[in-house]
Amino acid sequence: MVIRIIENQTFDMERALYGSEGVLVKSCSFDGPADGESAFKECSDIVAENCFFNLRYPFWHNNGLKISGSEMKELCRASRQRKIPRLYAIAVGDNAQGGTLIIGRNDNGGVKGIHNAKKLLEDIPNKIVSMMNIIADVNLIEENGLESIEIIVDSYPSPVNYRGKYYYRSGSTMQEIKGIELLKFLYEKQGKTWDSVPIPGETVDSLSKEALQEFRKNLFIKSG
Repeated sequence: MVIRIIENQTFDMERALYGSEGVLVKSCSFDGPADGESAFKECSDIVAENCFFNLRYPFWHNNGLKISGSEMKELCRASRQRKIPRLYAIAVGDNAQGGTLIIGRNDNGGVKGIHNAKKLLEDIPNKIVSMMNIIADVNLIEENGLESIEIIVDSYPSPVNYRGKYYYRSGSTMQEIKGIELLKFLYEKQGKTWDSVPIPGETVDSLSKEALQEFRKNLFIKSG
């Protein structure tokens, strides 16, 4: 039941509407320099109409959530409902052991259906190819008069990035791979280890003769 209406406002603070109940949000923008996340956290009976979302995790642990005519940018990540799945989830499967992503089912596996299945069957494969240069099987599933979409993701032998970033699934979370872990991941995908890869800018002349002699000496001692 709607108790309060919020219309034509902009929110960018952390947990801007935390704990709200019975709120209709119309033509509002969740974006701005404060870059706050989880605008709707632990809320209930929320209706969002014609809103724009460009902040992380806009809906977190909510009950009775309805969204219509709204736009969610890539920054949102892990938003509770979305028209097209965040494509980094596809990259996650490619970089791990593969898997299946289903749109139109609830957390218990029950079919709730989607209204734009035919359009998604065209949009999703095109976006996957254009943004990640890979091909995934996208299938329409009909059950009890309701439609859902199945995206089958294979494990790729080469690394798959999404907008220049690499992701991997760890437990039930999706993690961006950075720094040393990213180098390790890229080497493993190529069948290499860190000690088999040349260091850029270094030559034989950079090696220390004393260090090499010490290495040979220790190697001789250990080998008996």
